[in-house]
Amino acid sequence: MKHINLLMLSSIFLFTAKSQPSILPSQNNEYCPGTEYTFTATITKAYSSMIGEAGCFITQSPQPPVGTTFTFKGQFDDVNQKQTFRIYHPDNTSTTFDFKKIKSLFYGINCSQVPNQSAINVPRCQIINIPISVPNVQWGTNFESPTLCFGSITDFEYKLPLNWSIGQNISNGNNWISGGNSVTVTSDPSTGINGAILVRPKNNCSNGLQNNQTPGQILISRPEPILSITGTQDYICSGCTNFTINGMPSGASVQWSLSNTVDASISGCSTCSSVSVCRNTSSNTIITLTALVTHCTFSYPKTQGITLGAAKANDIEVILVDPYIGRIQVAVNPPVPGASSYNWYKNGILQNTYHGSFAQIPITKNLCDIWYDISVAVINACGTSIKTYKNVYVPPCNNSFLVSPNPATNTITVLSLESKTSSNSNATIDEIKIFNLQGNLKKQQKYNQTLQAIFVISDVPNGVYFIEITSGIKKERQQLIIQK
Repeated sequence: MKHINLLMLSSIFLFTAKSQPSILPSQNNEYCPGTEYTFTATITKAYSSMIGEAGCFITQSPQPPVGTTFTFKGQFDDVNQKQTFRIYHPDNTSTTFDFKKIKSLFYGINCSQVPNQSAINVPRCQIINIPISVPNVQWGTNFESPTLCFGSITDFEYKLPLNWSIGQNISNGNNWISGGNSVTVTSDPSTGINGAILVRPKNNCSNGLQNNQTPGQILISRPEPILSITGTQDYICSGCTNFTINGMPSGASVQWSLSNTVDASISGCSTCSSVSVCRNTSSNTIITLTALVTHCTFSYPKTQGITLGAAKANDIEVILVDPYIGRIQVAVNPPVPGASSYNWYKNGILQNTYHGSFAQIPITKNLCDIWYDISVAVINACGTSIKTYKNVYVPPCNNSFLVSPNPATNTITVLSLESKTSSNSNATIDEIKIFNLQGNLKKQQKYNQTLQAIFVISDVPNGVYFIEITSGIKKERQQLIIQK
């Protein structure tokens, strides 16, 4: 009896094993899209018809009469997702064969992403060979949880800067060049500034297949040479002073020039690394010495200010006017070359506390709608210059906001005055707009309820404007003069 039961169980097992649908080649194989494959399918019910789903399709249907084992030909679409051959039976049921390992790069997934590499340093004006290696990545199936990663991709492609190359393949700046995971990239002398080499896997199943993988980046560092001009001193009282350009790369050349060839001149060689600049007249002025360094296709102008005699400051920049703290912030910008100190004056009175190019001139607190006469005299080894003057206006105190400086050049500071006069202030700055006198909006910027805002006006032409400050539902307009 036990022997009979064992035979019955064996028969049931064999029947069950034989009754499972199967297909060859295996569903666990890897398949190329766009390639025709011949499959042999075994089903457990009668055949009625079949279709391809999710991209795959039948290229040759099974030839009648169709039994429970038959062959057909099929092809997978270029999309890395599960694709299915579905076989219908006369009883309206169906048998499916799912294929997930499609070697496609249509969907960008983590399996196929090349990691970013360390930056490479490529000196300018040099052609060098750069070995690059990236790790192999895997194929992957989208819409699976987790993503199904499989196989190994050993073919890659590289996007290089213009005229860089891999072997005989030269980049036009946009094309992808094929290579393995270890290649040698050859640089161009001048391209690739602030650029990168991009690397992504390549599908070598056939030509014209999709590639939507996010490339890995290898940043390119091609820094400018660090140049400097040094001299015995940056002022000339009389005679000549020597200046030298430092940091020139090998093979570079230099051409020296002066912004003013009447009051000064270059003595001797103007293409040598060192020059002598001589004062020709008794004029007190500031000139600019320029060393134009040329290296293959690059040009680097390096400048040095030189004071001839006791030169005055070009201008006084008003940084901030704050009558509630009681100060005016001013600066000589740029500072005068060779200056040893600065004498600042307010309404003709020397402010002995301040002797640098930057000063905080004290004014009477809470005194508004008034002008101050600010001036500075520059001192160097040649003497003391005549004063440079600036009239500084303190606007009315009954405004809710203080706009300074006014007139302005490159930036203005807007202060909430209620924050100065009230311990409980709601007058925050939400938005600043500038209009011309015709009411046309010229510039605007939003702020996050700040009590002090910096507004850049360097791109607004000279003229008379209205500045509008918004605080909640409140708007305040003041006149603003821009002078550069």
